[in-house]
Amino acid sequence: MTHIVNIPKYPIVLCHGLFGFHQVGPFIYFRNIINPLKRVGVKVEATTVHPTDSIKNRSFQLYKQINSIMEQYNTDKVHIVAHSMGGLDSRYLISQFDQKKSVLSLTTLGTPHRGSYIAEWCNFNITERLRIEKILKTFGIPFRAIQELSPTYVREVLNETILDSPNVFYSSYGAYTDELFRFSPLTFFHKILLEKEGKNDGLVSLESAKWGQRFQVIPNCDHRDLINWSFYDATPIYFNIVNQLYCLEKELELSNISF
Repeated sequence: MTHIVNIPKYPIVLCHGLFGFHQVGPFIYFRNIINPLKRVGVKVEATTVHPTDSIKNRSFQLYKQINSIMEQYNTDKVHIVAHSMGGLDSRYLISQFDQKKSVLSLTTLGTPHRGSYIAEWCNFNITERLRIEKILKTFGIPFRAIQELSPTYVREVLNETILDSPNVFYSSYGAYTDELFRFSPLTFFHKILLEKEGKNDGLVSLESAKWGQRFQVIPNCDHRDLINWSFYDATPIYFNIVNQLYCLEKELELSNISF
């Protein structure tokens, strides 16, 4: 499929979510997304942070990689596009580490900006009962992520201290589906979250995914679909984001805003 795309001036940094990675063997987190963008000339790079560490630690790892990407492209600005927990990492980075105001925009997809009840459910029913965190600590493996994705933590701790920057354009995508494959691992969580938070993608509700100046809803799409991990084709979503970032840069230029 041919996509009409306008190329932004600045690189795009892709950030993964909980349990995420860039590439493990043949498996790529942002599946069939990076290469199609690069083929049309978009400057895009994926990052890798610890899959289960705290938001603070993950965001600092992300910050160091963004600095390397800026050196690679000889630029002082980037756009961030983040899936799931990666959006919280990015918000923390912008608020706490980006003193040079290098991040021009943040676009999140399926990010639990108000937490997810699923994290709370998993923490109580799986992590605590099986003593997973205690076991992993024995081997020096951090496991703060699920606790920090709970509604209580995100609403009462993160959102109270990590504030949006006036120098960054924030936009977000939320997805929902009314039907999941019978054997989908998200089917069970979808039903639980539907009762607690309403329409959702299996892990994150629309209400929680909404953040920033622009919010777009993607119907008939689940949390995995947002990164092409099923039969859904998410590639057009990313080309749409690229076009929007190009338009954002032009708007800033016309407004005589220095960046």
